[in-house]
Amino acid sequence: MSSDITIIRCTDFLRTTASGGLDYDASKALLAEVARAVRTKGIANVLVDVRQAQPSLSTMQLYELGACFATSDDLRGSKTALLTVEGTRYEDAQFMENVVFNRGGHLAAFSSFEKAMEWLVFEDNGAAGVCDAGGPSSSPGHRGGS
Repeated sequence: MSSDITIIRCTDFLRTTASGGLDYDASKALLAEVARAVRTKGIANVLVDVRQAQPSLSTMQLYELGACFATSDDLRGSKTALLTVEGTRYEDAQFMENVVFNRGGHLAAFSSFEKAMEWLVFEDNGAAGVCDAGGPSSSPGHRGGS
């Protein structure tokens, strides 16, 4: 079985200020650029690896990113796995997953590279855009672990 998966690392779209803080607006603009590339290249499966990222996003910023992601015409038809680390950042990723899911998008949070790849390759989205049979984050930590 052949699958086309594009991996995007946090350094591809996260930008910081001179003092080391997250430049949210620049990062958001760069993420939109990545989304355009997904559409123009016809990429169906995307793994966004933010395990090395250090930013601390507010709940509002996570919500805005999730809403932008879900409503992006450039990302329609693509399936995105968001790979992060266990703990608060994984919980933030689950929140963003729910924001995207509630707006019909295809994003799932993971803390395990293997589980993320398995979801991208083997899980069927279905016509309604559901991430898996139980919906996103149907049981806490169901995509975590090693």
